[in-house]
Amino acid sequence: MIDQYEVRAIDRPKAHAHGHGFRVVAASTSLDLADPFTDLRLSVDLKQAEIHDLGFYNRYFPADCRLAIVAGVGRLTYHFEGNSNERSLHGTMNFAMQDLAMRFEETTLTGDILIASRLRSGEPREKRFDIGGTTITLQHRHPSWSGVIALPEADLVFSDPMRVSARVGLDLQDTLPLVRIFDAYKDVSRFVERLMTIENVRGGARIVAGDAGVDIRDLAITGDGLKALAEMRLGDRGREGILYLRFHGISIGVRMEHGRKRDYKIVRPLAWYEKMRAMRAAGASQSMR
Repeated sequence: MIDQYEVRAIDRPKAHAHGHGFRVVAASTSLDLADPFTDLRLSVDLKQAEIHDLGFYNRYFPADCRLAIVAGVGRLTYHFEGNSNERSLHGTMNFAMQDLAMRFEETTLTGDILIASRLRSGEPREKRFDIGGTTITLQHRHPSWSGVIALPEADLVFSDPMRVSARVGLDLQDTLPLVRIFDAYKDVSRFVERLMTIENVRGGARIVAGDAGVDIRDLAITGDGLKALAEMRLGDRGREGILYLRFHGISIGVRMEHGRKRDYKIVRPLAWYEKMRAMRAAGASQSMR
């Protein structure tokens, strides 16, 4: 039992977290001192850790994402259990971030985030973890806004930058935070901002992110007056992929390719999108053989 402690990264002079109530219990039936851990059961509990420098986690963002944590405090609790015979590691972790301020370009969004993580399995030496079943609850104060992001499937590798493969579900009050970020990028008018604010957003996608960029697959989102489908890749060279959008009764298809102007489809755009999606899937299947 460790009553008081601090956490500091090797390459940083100051601790980014401190807390109390860190408890480790280990049990083993093996008495062989030459190989003492052939049978080891381990439980780890943390009552509460306070992360007073959330900016520490900016190191896990891709370098070109233009998103940064600028303020906020975090509180972390967890319980993990491991078994060397079963080669298993599982548990739960709750990470509450209060007054979190995230900046994109010139826009800063402030609110609270609660990450309720479920560790199904883990490989600590490889820094690889299965956290399927995790939920992320979002609260924005001014204006009042809420949303939930669910990760029914999710694998994380804590590299630099982080690698992620996840199936994501969305349940958002509306698209206002996304519109604010888009406004910071494109400087849209207030009329366009109101037009783009869609209520009751539901849907999901599969996301794979790593060194080379972000792949968004099987994206399907609906809302009041909105239907969006997409297969897209975001990388150093820009965007590549296909998009179908039905927005307030108007439908359009878009193809994006590196180094080329966007190709817009207005004649039977949904049929065009489904055909292109099938062709991309067939091409990906061939390349894997």
